[in-house]
Amino acid sequence: MACVKPADFGGYAILDVVFNGEQQAELQLTPYSIKAENGEVITGNTYKVVSYDEDGTTYECPVKPSRDSDKIALKMLIR
Repeated sequence: MACVKPADFGGYAILDVVFNGEQQAELQLTPYSIKAENGEVITGNTYKVVSYDEDGTTYECPVKPSRDSDKIALKMLIR
């Protein structure tokens, strides 16, 4: 199983709010593509953890893979 962490150090408190005591939350990915100055196209995904309360309010926190192996595992799981 892939391991993700908050995109910044303050994110752990935000993850507590997003998970709200639950063991699971939705992992969403957004593909991106950036063209570098040298013409090379760099592609990848950004990730965020999302949950919704009973009123439909959305809670989310950007996350990233903890290690390169986690990045590979996420790529395989999401296909």
